[in-house]
Amino acid sequence: MKKIVTVSFLIQIFLLLNIHTYSVAKGADPLSDAFLKNLSPYINESLNNNFENQVQFNLSEVEIVEVEQIRHYSWENVDRTYEFDVTLEVFPFDEKTKSSLGKVTLKLNVKPDNVAVKSFEHSATN
Repeated sequence: MKKIVTVSFLIQIFLLLNIHTYSVAKGADPLSDAFLKNLSPYINESLNNNFENQVQFNLSEVEIVEVEQIRHYSWENVDRTYEFDVTLEVFPFDEKTKSSLGKVTLKLNVKPDNVAVKSFEHSATN
């Protein structure tokens, strides 16, 4: 019985390592992908609030430009927070015509309980 459990455990580890290696080899970063997936509803809402027609974007083409952790300072210490300012470049396209709408630079303030848009800049050309 111990042999079966051990072999099963080793096979699972081998499969997990192969999946991770494949992702890294293909240029994918699972942590960044998970982060962007969680931000995608806020990106989508911001785009649809700022464009006249319904727009789409390809999540795999979103670029994380900068992630800055916000620190709260006091006289005694620096408090660790889970608040971030995230700057993204998004390349939206018109949902009906599939034509490019240029580039959007989006700055989001991400907190554990809230995500807010700090700035939205649209340039018509890539």
